[in-house]
Amino acid sequence: MKKTYIYTALLAISCAACSDWKEHYDDSVSSREAKATIWGNISSNANLTEFKDLLQKTGYDTILTASQTYTVWAPVNGSFGYDTLVNQSNSNIINKFILNHIARNSYPASGSINEEITMLNDKVEMFYGTGAYYIGGVEITQPNIPSLNGSLHAINGRMLFYPSIYEYLLEGKDSVSLYYQKYHSNTLNTSKSVQGPMINGEITYLDSVFDINNALWTKYGAEYINREDSNYTMIIPSSEAYNAKKEEISKYFNYPWRFTFYDAAKDSTYSSISLNSTYLNDSLTHYYLIRDLVFNNNLYNNEVLETKTTGESFDDIDSLMTVPKSKLYAYDAQYAFDGASRQTMSNGYIWTADYYPTLSWNSWAPIIKIEAETGSTRARNTYSDVQVVTVNSDNRSPEIQGQVSGDKYALATATGDAAQPHLFFNLPNVLSTTYIIKVVFVPTAITETGAKRLPTSVRMKIGYNDANGSLAEWPKGILPRYVTDSTKVDTVSIGEFTFPIAYQGTGYYPYMEIYFNKTNAQKVGQDVTNNLAIDCILLVPKELEEFMEENPDYILPSNNTYHP
Repeated sequence: MKKTYIYTALLAISCAACSDWKEHYDDSVSSREAKATIWGNISSNANLTEFKDLLQKTGYDTILTASQTYTVWAPVNGSFGYDTLVNQSNSNIINKFILNHIARNSYPASGSINEEITMLNDKVEMFYGTGAYYIGGVEITQPNIPSLNGSLHAINGRMLFYPSIYEYLLEGKDSVSLYYQKYHSNTLNTSKSVQGPMINGEITYLDSVFDINNALWTKYGAEYINREDSNYTMIIPSSEAYNAKKEEISKYFNYPWRFTFYDAAKDSTYSSISLNSTYLNDSLTHYYLIRDLVFNNNLYNNEVLETKTTGESFDDIDSLMTVPKSKLYAYDAQYAFDGASRQTMSNGYIWTADYYPTLSWNSWAPIIKIEAETGSTRARNTYSDVQVVTVNSDNRSPEIQGQVSGDKYALATATGDAAQPHLFFNLPNVLSTTYIIKVVFVPTAITETGAKRLPTSVRMKIGYNDANGSLAEWPKGILPRYVTDSTKVDTVSIGEFTFPIAYQGTGYYPYMEIYFNKTNAQKVGQDVTNNLAIDCILLVPKELEEFMEENPDYILPSNNTYHP
């Protein structure tokens, strides 16, 4: 957690303490020649009267008299916008100006210097030069003013203050910022703070260390947006765009307050299962609203975000990756940043946009892919024995066309000549939206070169809950028959279906039943096998299916897996 240093009490220093100062500070030429503290030198310098006034206004005249070692880079009169700054709140003056010009320890200007200096507000500035010296790009006009408690340099201007991404959010008024602010906490760490004198019976602190935390950091994997030594990019949509998208996403998470659940694995029904539907809807809606807005500039190909500027095209990049590891190719990256405006932060960049930057299938509504060979999603099988078959160059028949995802599939072998294998699959993370339902079948002869290739006659149905939470099945009535293609890995579409309720986050699932039917097989008019070979089940969001039909060259991001 980041530590923020704020001085909450002033220490009255007796003259007796002055005799001990040289034991605490480096024995530089500046300190050996010193006759006054940093504050004494500032208060007597005619070129620093404006800076002196701000120190007195905020109580830092006393801080710079105390027995601690500091280096102060003091802007000279007329160089830092005093007339505007003096009318700001003490908090702004302290954190964005005064603490931005003071560091712990003594840093004299001599010889060749090229050093990163951490200021009291944790901002990092470069201190560099040989003969002529600069701090944060600002020229030092009077270096090494001899001071008893550290180093003092007069500079020709103020160092620019850049907030961190998290500080930007804490001060923001947009909906994303306000959401982060709800979970912000700032706790005094008494074990690390330096105690001052008792005032009115209460402990005061010369050096107060606060532990800053936010419950969202861990939840979204973006805790480092608060660290000065990190490097991130965040896109922040306008409140109008955010709230419109919030209403849209909310419809994907429609939960009943109670429903009846059929457990396909146990072939049993449970009644009156209650849900906190309001909590689930609100929690998941907000989770996906801000989940994919942050990028780590140091990972993957994201270093391009260091150089891309407002108005520049993103269609020339290979890909970007969000913090939750959603990989965005050129189209998606262009969609995310096109029209946004970049601002520099102390630990990266903020891009503000008047639109929402994330496409539904890249975040909250990806393709749902159920690998048939995975035991955790295959709920149950009857009248068959199931084995996982691996396909490779050594055993695959060159006569069979098409790709098997992951080079594995589930083979359900009938327990007898008249057996009709049934397979039940749980469908995880289903949302209340419309999907195109597809099943990818594998020819049973894919590992048998020269073998007789036989198709399979199958029927398929989905068990789900209607809007009232009651059990239902789709399609209704007599199920359509599908005959697989025995010459290729065959993707069969059984149509589009809208799930009335969402299941993500509940621990429950709708299910899909796939089975061989002897009566159907007799109607095919050709030899068939009663074994089932299944690669995977795909639930493709309808909006993505339509988009891909209109954009055949579109490359899906890595959190989607599409089987042709």
